[in-house]
Parts: sequence; C-alpha cells; structure tokens
Amino acid sequence: MFTKGHTKKWSKKDNSPRNPGCFQAGKPSGRSRSQTSIQIPESASASTSYVRQTFKSSDCKMETTGNICTLRPLDNADLKREENKELHSGMRWIDSQLNISLINTNINKHQVDSPSCPMFIADYYEQKKWGTCWQFTLKCIACGFIGDRMKMYKEIANGKPGPNPGQPNVALASALQDCPIGNTTVQQLLAGIDTPPPCRSSMQRTSSRVAAEIQQSSS
Repeated sequence: MFTKGHTKKWSKKDNSPRNPGCFQAGKPSGRSRSQTSIQIPESASASTSYVRQTFKSSDCKMETTGNICTLRPLDNADLKREENKELHSGMRWIDSQLNISLINTNINKHQVDSPSCPMFIADYYEQKKWGTCWQFTLKCIACGFIGDRMKMYKEIANGKPGPNPGQPNVALASALQDCPIGNTTVQQLLAGIDTPPPCRSSMQRTSSRVAAEIQQSSS
C-alpha cells in the first residue's frame, strides 16, 4: 500500500526476467538488450550422407535387395561356436617349453585317436585368455581331430580354493608396483605390439592381491 508522496524504488531484482510485470514500457530488459539475432541464409541447408558399411564373416553371407541387407548363415557354419580366424592372429605371451609340449602331445594323441589320418595338420580350435595367459586347443584340419586344452603358462600354487594364478599375471602386477605407469598404459603398450591386453578389472584385482602380499611380507 503506497501513501501519497512516496514512490517505490525499483531494484535489479524487480527488473529481472522472472518478474516481467515490473518492466518499464518502451525499454527492453537487460537480457533482451544482450541478445543478438542471427540471420541464417536461405542457401544454407543441412545435408546428410550415408556410407554403407561392409560386413565380413566366416559364418554368414550378406544378400542385398535394394536398400535391405539380409544376413544368411552358411550351410557349413557352426552357429554354436565362433571360429573367427581374425581372433587367432597377433602376438601371444606363451611359454616356449609348454608350446613344444602342446605340439608333441597333440601329435601323439592324433596318432592314437585318428590312425587313418596320414598327417596332423594343426590349426587352432579354441583360445582362452586369462589376463596375459592363454590356453590353447588344437585340431586337425584333415580329419577333424580335437585335442585337449593345455595351458601355455606356468602357475603359482597358493594353496587356496580355485585356480592357481598364472605366473605372467603375477609377474606383471609385481613389476608395475615399482613403475610409474598404470594399467591403462600397459593395455596401450600391449595393444601397440598386436597383443590382446587383459581387461582392466582383472589387472586391478591381481595388482591389489600382489600389493597386499608385498605389504604383508615386508611387515
């Protein structure tokens, strides 16, 4: 309620955009004065281009009908097991003596299980990665013989339930305790030399266990 002879002083809060009823007529607001209109020329128009990606698979073939691509499984495809040759390429950390044992064991077993096959033509049937460690299973291309899965790394017996840790995983985690690099840098280094790097969670678990063992032994 205003009395005669008194006028209300307007503050910045009263003249804010949140109080539009208090704007003075004929004067734009502070926000309106700061805005600048941008004229978009009529010649400017958004354009989108699409590039069809190629798909390669040893188990499927791609059939194209107009703009529709359909994947069809091959007659000899094993849909329950993926056997992509690209997964078997690259470098691996394996023990040289265990690699010789893998070859000799599969050759001897092939002679017993497939005596009619004249020669053991080896190829990878399965590869299992555990950190930086690998387990290989070989097969014979000629007769379809499949050998036993063998570990390509040495283990460290810890006397605890579950599988024993792989020696390369523990050695890598132990070496990283005194190096100014982390797990992400190790992943980049391994990927740079065409070696599938271990996942970060697996490396972190191994590093935590190794750090605890080092701290316990030093105390």
